[in-house]
Amino acid sequence: MNKKLGLAVAGAVMAFGASAANAGIIIPAGDWTLDIGGNVNTFYTYNKCDRNSGIAGATACLGQGGVDDNQTNITTGLLPNYLSVSGKTRQNDLDVGFTISLQPGSSTNNSLNQGSQQENRQAFVTFGDASWGTIKLGKDLGIFGSDAILNDMTLLGVGGGGFLSGNTTTIGGIGTGYLYADWKAQVSYMSPNWNGFSFAAGVMTPWNNQALNGDALIGSRSAPGFEGKVNYEWAGDVAGKIWASFITQKLEDLGPGGILGDETARGFDVGATVKFAGFGLTGYYYDGKGIGTTGFLLGAVDAAGNRRDSDGGYVQATYALPGIGTKLGASYGVSNLDNNAADAGANLVKKNERWTIGAYHPLTKHLNLVLEYSQLDSESHLAGTPDSEQKTIAAGAILFF
Repeated sequence: MNKKLGLAVAGAVMAFGASAANAGIIIPAGDWTLDIGGNVNTFYTYNKCDRNSGIAGATACLGQGGVDDNQTNITTGLLPNYLSVSGKTRQNDLDVGFTISLQPGSSTNNSLNQGSQQENRQAFVTFGDASWGTIKLGKDLGIFGSDAILNDMTLLGVGGGGFLSGNTTTIGGIGTGYLYADWKAQVSYMSPNWNGFSFAAGVMTPWNNQALNGDALIGSRSAPGFEGKVNYEWAGDVAGKIWASFITQKLEDLGPGGILGDETARGFDVGATVKFAGFGLTGYYYDGKGIGTTGFLLGAVDAAGNRRDSDGGYVQATYALPGIGTKLGASYGVSNLDNNAADAGANLVKKNERWTIGAYHPLTKHLNLVLEYSQLDSESHLAGTPDSEQKTIAAGAILFF
């Protein structure tokens, strides 16, 4: 992926300030400089699903209602269609900015022939200075797990979830190697860059537990969530980045009338990516207690209000062919969820696993052609339950402006 395309991806989804990339259409407007940018992408997918059980929390054949199915879709990929308007100015010795974005889907629901969902993922203001950092207020990508998705090669393609016609996006490697960072209302801070080292921290709106198999639900959310990250980047013939982040949130008044008490969801991750001579290597690992499987707090606690343990990660290798610039990549990811005593007899997911191979060709400096194959497998804790399997072939294009 060339530098311009890399900046455009970062501008669309980066955790701190889409306007920072200045990858779109620049418009001077009095004291302000406006930046209009985004992307449009569409993929043809052929999906084969063998779902032999209704595994709760499974990623394979997600949303298929427990049936085998072969399906053709024309759909948006992991990165949604994106239109972002941002602005920046310098006032009273402060860098002030804003970003507002819209994410319309490009697919239709097969059975109802209805338009796909539209999202509003970003609406935030920033202010700060290069000497002491930046404060953000509003809705943007979460901090924990953000580097995992931003380094996923399927961000330019489909990955898993090609079945999800009618949704805004597919799922890429979400739930098969990392949790979804998601788009969260927050008050956050990002430090200056000190010779490659920086950190970020944020206070987040707390989330509700998403139940599986009658799990205990949260009764109240009086305490906020907290997330933070440290990272170090370096340049040179061998360039790269290493990072670590955390997430924590109190789960209050679990169960009917709060009779199951409180728990604390917490997780951490570590990752690294290295680039040299056209090669790119990425490794990532996360571990959590009460953080769930695919999205934060999905299957986080059991019916008795006890946290479930989870972990996972992915490895990825890419190579850009000299001259033509086509990037070839292969990725493997896995997410595991432990069961508790209260889960005995439940058809709960044990492991989601994914393989993806892909080719990403820069037809122009703004337009990439994409071809991918992904296979997802979900295994249940319930003895004798067959695995679920999804195979997806995707071909399409993604345009950045």
